[in-house]
Amino acid sequence: MLLSIVQGGVVVLAIGILIFVHELGHFLVAKKVGIRVEAFSLGFGPTIWGFTRGDTTYKLSLIPLGGYVKMAGEFKEEGDESTGEEFFGKTISQRAWVVSAGVIMNIFFAIIAFPLAFTIGVPFEAPVVGSVAPGSAAWEAGILPGDRVAKIDDSDVISFTDIRTSVAFSDDEKTFTLIRNGKEITKTVEPRYDENQGLHLIGMYGSKTYFFDDKAEELPPGIEPGMELVAVQGVPVTAGLSMGPGAFREGELMSLTVREPGSETTKVVSVPATFEKINDDTLSIGVGTLRTRVADLRPTKDNSPSAAQALGLMKNDVILKIAGEDISDLNGIQKRIFAMSGQKNLSVLIQRDGDEMLLQTDKWDGDPASFLSSFQLEFNDGIQVSVFPGSQADISGLKNGDILISYAGKKLKKGMDGWKQFTELKEAAKGKSETIIVNRGGEELTFPIKAAPSMVNTLLKKLKLRPLQERVQLSFPQSMTAGFSQAISQFKSILMTLKSLIAGKVAAKNMGGIITIAVVSYTFVEQGLGKILFFMAILSLNLAILNILPIPVLDGGHLMFLAMEKIKGGPLSERIMGYANVLGLVFILGLMVFVTYQDIVRFFFKN
Repeated sequence: MLLSIVQGGVVVLAIGILIFVHELGHFLVAKKVGIRVEAFSLGFGPTIWGFTRGDTTYKLSLIPLGGYVKMAGEFKEEGDESTGEEFFGKTISQRAWVVSAGVIMNIFFAIIAFPLAFTIGVPFEAPVVGSVAPGSAAWEAGILPGDRVAKIDDSDVISFTDIRTSVAFSDDEKTFTLIRNGKEITKTVEPRYDENQGLHLIGMYGSKTYFFDDKAEELPPGIEPGMELVAVQGVPVTAGLSMGPGAFREGELMSLTVREPGSETTKVVSVPATFEKINDDTLSIGVGTLRTRVADLRPTKDNSPSAAQALGLMKNDVILKIAGEDISDLNGIQKRIFAMSGQKNLSVLIQRDGDEMLLQTDKWDGDPASFLSSFQLEFNDGIQVSVFPGSQADISGLKNGDILISYAGKKLKKGMDGWKQFTELKEAAKGKSETIIVNRGGEELTFPIKAAPSMVNTLLKKLKLRPLQERVQLSFPQSMTAGFSQAISQFKSILMTLKSLIAGKVAAKNMGGIITIAVVSYTFVEQGLGKILFFMAILSLNLAILNILPIPVLDGGHLMFLAMEKIKGGPLSERIMGYANVLGLVFILGLMVFVTYQDIVRFFFKN
C-alpha cells in the first residue's frame, strides 16, 4: 500500500514538473520583455497553497489538469491604457516570444531528458520477434520468430514500441533490417489496416518470457523463484506454451528447459505434470481442434522456395506423420520439428486428394522456425478433434480424427463457427450427460458423454508472463547522439499520429487521456528513473506539439491571432476573439471528455 502511494506521488510529481517547465517558459520571457506577471499557478481552481512575492502570486491550485501564467493586460478592455507593463502594450514579436516560450521550454526539456535517461539506463521491450501471425503481412514478407529488428527504413529501432508506432500510422511499404543468426538481412513489409483496432498492423508480436513467480511456493526440485522457462519438451515457449491436459497426462514427466535470470546457461529439469480444476463452471470433455490441414503456403518474393515449398507441401495437404511419428495437432508438429533441429533429412507423410504420400528432402536447413512459419494450418474437414489422454472423451471412446456432427441433439456447423457452437452447448449442459455423434471413417457413431470441470496445469499458476526486456545504457557522448535522434524520431511520430488521426487512417478510439497517461506513468515508475525520464521527455514533446496547434485558448491559437493582427495592421476585435476563445474552449473540453470516455472504456469496460 505504501509503495503504491509513493509510486502515485512520483507520477503526480513527474506530470507537475512538465506543467511547471511549460509555464516557466511563459513566465521567464514575460519578465524578460517587461510584462507584469500577476499569478503563476500549477493547477486550476481554488488555491491550496501559495505566497506573494513582488507583483506575483505563486500558488498550487486544486485541479491538477494544467497550469497558467496570468499576465497584466492579457485581455484588453475598451478604454484601457498601457503603462508599459501590460501584455497588450508589447510589440507583436515580443508577445509571440512570450506565447511560444512554453512550447520551446518543453522541447528543450525533451532534448535534455532523452540523453540523461540513456545515461542512467532505460529498460525497453526488446525489438525481437516472438511470433508472426500466419497470413499476415509480416508472415508473407518472411519475418521469423527470433529475428531482431535493427532498422525500419533509415530509422534505428531500440524497442518493439518503435515497430508498432512505425507501422501503425502508414500503409506505405516499409524496409525492415533484421539480424538473423548473426547476419543482416532486409525484408519489405506493407502494413494493412485493421478495422477492429483502427490501426495499420503487420501481424508481428514481441517476444515474451515466462518466469517462475518470486513469491511462488512449493516449486518442483531444480526450479527456483525467478528462473526463466525457456522450452517445454524442447519447444521454445516463443512458439507457444503447451502444458495442458492435451499435452500431458497426470503424472507424466514434463521436460522443462530453464535458466537463471540474466544467465545464458540452461538446464533441463523433469517435472511430473499435476492438474487442478479451473472452477466448477468451466467445463470440458477433453478434446481440442485438429488443425493439420495446410491452408496456405507463405509466398516468397525471390526465386528461392520456402522450406514447405522445397519439401513439396501443397495447399489442402493434411499432415499425418513427421519422420514416422503420428501427428494429432499443431503442438505435435512443433515438438517433432524442434526435436529434429539441425538435421538435413526431413520426411512428412501427408494425405492429398484422399491418397497418402510421403514427402522427403535431404536438403532441409534444420531451422524449425523457418519450416513452421512457411505454411499456415486450418481446421481439418468439419470439426475434427484431437482427444486428450485420460479425458472424458477418451474414456467415452472418442479418437483422434473423429469429426463432430452433433452434440446434445444439435447439429453443428463447420469450422470455427461450429466449434464456438459446440463450446456454448457444452457450457449450457452444466455437466449433464449428453449424446455426441461423430463421423469416423464415413461411419456415424454415438457416444454418451459428460463434461467435467476443465483442468489447468498447476505449474502454470506459478508462472508470470512479461515482454522480453533489454536495458539500454550508453556513455554520455553516445547518449547525446541517441537522445537527439530519439527526440527527432518521437517528434516525427507525434506529427504522423496527428496527421493520421485527421486523415482517418487511425481510429480516434486509440487516443488516450489523463487516465492513460497516469496508468502508463505508474507502470514506468516501477522500471526506474531512466524510464520515468524517457516517458517525461515523450510527454513533453506531446505537450509542445499539442499546444502549438492553431486552436483558440492554446498557445498556437494565440500565435494565430498575432499573425492575423500583423497582417491586418491592428488588433482583432474583442468580440471576434471572445467568440473564438469560447469555441476553442468548447472544443478542448469536448476533446477531454471524449478521450476520458475512451480511457474509461479501455480500462474499466474492456472485454
